[in-house]
Amino acid sequence: MKKALIFLVIAVCGAAASAADVAVPAPASVALPVGGGGADYKDAAIAVLPFVNTSNSTRLDYLELALAKMLVTDLKQSQSLKVVTRDNLDDVLAELKLERSALVEPSNAQKVGKLLGADLIVAGSIVAVSNALRLDAHVIDVATAEVVVARKVEGAGEHEALRMVDTLAMAVISDLTGEAIVLNSYDPLHGLFDPAHSSDALTFWPILGNEYGLVGTAATAYLELKFRAGEVPAAVAKDRPPLNLCLVIDRSGSMRSAGKLEYVKEAAKYVVDNLGPQDRISIVAFDSDVKVVEKNTRVENKMLLKSKIDELFAGTNTNLSAGLEEGYAQAKKGRKKNYINRVILLSDGLANEGITDLEKLASIARNWQKKDVYTTAMGVGAEYDDQLLTLIATGGAGNYYYIDKPSAVPTIFARELSGIVNVAASGITVDLALEPGVRVAKVHGYQYRDLGNGRYEIPVGDIASSQEYTVFVELALPAVNEEKTVTLGTVAVRYDDQLAKKAVTSPPTRLAMHFVPEAEVVAANEVPEVVNTAYLMENAAAMDEAQRLVGEGRRGEAEELLKKQKELSRDRAASGQSQALLDSANELEELEEQADDDESPDAAVMKAAGAAATETRYH
Repeated sequence: MKKALIFLVIAVCGAAASAADVAVPAPASVALPVGGGGADYKDAAIAVLPFVNTSNSTRLDYLELALAKMLVTDLKQSQSLKVVTRDNLDDVLAELKLERSALVEPSNAQKVGKLLGADLIVAGSIVAVSNALRLDAHVIDVATAEVVVARKVEGAGEHEALRMVDTLAMAVISDLTGEAIVLNSYDPLHGLFDPAHSSDALTFWPILGNEYGLVGTAATAYLELKFRAGEVPAAVAKDRPPLNLCLVIDRSGSMRSAGKLEYVKEAAKYVVDNLGPQDRISIVAFDSDVKVVEKNTRVENKMLLKSKIDELFAGTNTNLSAGLEEGYAQAKKGRKKNYINRVILLSDGLANEGITDLEKLASIARNWQKKDVYTTAMGVGAEYDDQLLTLIATGGAGNYYYIDKPSAVPTIFARELSGIVNVAASGITVDLALEPGVRVAKVHGYQYRDLGNGRYEIPVGDIASSQEYTVFVELALPAVNEEKTVTLGTVAVRYDDQLAKKAVTSPPTRLAMHFVPEAEVVAANEVPEVVNTAYLMENAAAMDEAQRLVGEGRRGEAEELLKKQKELSRDRAASGQSQALLDSANELEELEEQADDDESPDAAVMKAAGAAATETRYH
């Protein structure tokens, strides 16, 4: 059996990266016709030397070591190759009187390979192609100086370096040994990370924003949890489970203005029209007092139900907590096996009686979610309290919408009802088990439970046919003071598969990070999509907070907050190639200008921005 040492040299010819998201395929590897290769190099020893930057841009020098480190990590995943590392490479080059730039020559690469006891060595370059990059690499048999593998890999730019190296490494491993593996959990064919769990009902991806961290520095790890529902077959959708809905309608005095109560009544009647005789409904209205407009009953006389809704009129104060509690009580009366139970709150959220504390109201919804009664919140009017309604929706593991005009009602409710009746997976819950010292710092858009001993639970709720949800988690990590790989913990998902009619719990997936002393290695291993999303989430939170500050008359603080977040986003957009982030920064600037205006800012715009931000968090 041949033994080989593989050496990779890449000359980087600088490329200008676009500031916009580039819609290009995932990095693809093209094989060039050469001799040799195949399975002859199984059980080979592989060494990776620094990449070579032969471009005119010294800014790209950081890639020399960064790409080498990345390739070492990738090759270690092979079961058929052995990785040999050399810390004194510069001494070897000095002994041979070679500069790094000379290593692209096969004869020089051969000399290094022989000195290290190598059988194989890989040399190559990075070539600029318009705004993209291309890796040209070839594997040399040290004994003969013959090129046995040659590959070209193209990517969208410098920010694609991680994926390009992954793709190249997978191709080289396959060419040399016949072994087919997926490195860094990356699927180059579809441009997606390999899922941790997949069924006909649900596919689940846990994606770290960076699998590398800097030695000696406490860090925040971004963890993106992606969910994609399978398509519910037409036959299954037609035979949908029955619904048990309770409409909780705010008829307080504040609902009198701007036609808000009329919006809500139209929305409620739309729900009635789209239910069938197998479904159950109850209707609760509240101001200072709570009125049960219709006790829990089968949907049989729609005209009567709609006439009762039409009779509602605006009253006095807003005892939202009492209305919500009665709604849950009515939903409980109709709760039966195989029914989907949901409370739909329609309100401007201006609670001023009963329980008004935001967290306590969210806790009510959270407690009922544990009993399989979920909550959707719909806000109306420019002055509605979206923070309150968002917390209720997230606590109840439901959805949150903003109804800005009557014509939006059919679209919003069609989406909500479709999501309810075409559920592919229900009761989705994420389980995190973290190592000592690692903790959840924040979960954007969803409530979570700290169960103690490093265990956390994130209720996600139901997901409808073909929908995609994202849960974004920030993990706080302690400083790691030496170069090593650290396990952060594990993540798993459990849910009820509505297609297979069974409960499912996925095997736990290990989360780990490699801590290294080189900042350039950490930067090169970043997953831009995940980190950009982190910025978008922070922008959404800033919009919410600025809205609250403006409402309290603290315009200066709101302006400063929006300005700071805008500048951070623009800096990131320039380096991270994200048009979405640039658009978000522009939106922050518009809101900043409104906050600075002597007149009251356009509340409707602020609400719409907040609703859009929430939509980003949920979906």
